[in-house]
Amino acid sequence: MATSGSHSHGPPPLPEPRTPAWLTALGGLLFVGVAVCWASRPTEPGATETKATTGTATATATALPAGNASAPPPPAGAASALQRALHPRRPAH
Repeated sequence: MATSGSHSHGPPPLPEPRTPAWLTALGGLLFVGVAVCWASRPTEPGATETKATTGTATATATALPAGNASAPPPPAGAASALQRALHPRRPAH
């Protein structure tokens, strides 16, 4: 039976090597580049198309009656399909 003072596991492990400065800088540049690309993307899927067709969008908006200036409602089944996709029902046990 071993005594309590004989827990020898060998020499202590070597310290971790230092990370090179260029690797840290590369990671920082990659992070900033992705952040800039993400921040400069359009907010909605068709935002670039609306900017490109500003003249026709203005002409269409002036042709609509004042009470109907909002976008048409989504199709009737669109909301329920999205809800089913996001919150699928679990089978009963």
